[in-house]
Amino acid sequence: MEIAKDGTKVTAADASGLFYRLVSFIGLLDVAKSSKVTLKEITIYGKARFDYRGHPFDVACNVCSK
Repeated sequence: MEIAKDGTKVTAADASGLFYRLVSFIGLLDVAKSSKVTLKEITIYGKARFDYRGHPFDVACNVCSK
C-alpha cells in the first residue's frame, strides 16, 4: 500500500489479500473527528504470516458459552 500526495495505491496478489489491505487502509482513517481526512505519505509492505486466517476458539472457556 502506498499513500502519496497524488493518491493511494493498494495492490495484492489475490482477492482476499486485496480485501485485507483495504480493511487495513480503512483502519487508518479517523472520520469521527471531522469530515476531512488527512494521511501522511507512507509505503506499507505486508504479508500474512500464515497461509490461512482463522479465529481463535477457546473450548475450555466456561464463561464464553453463557
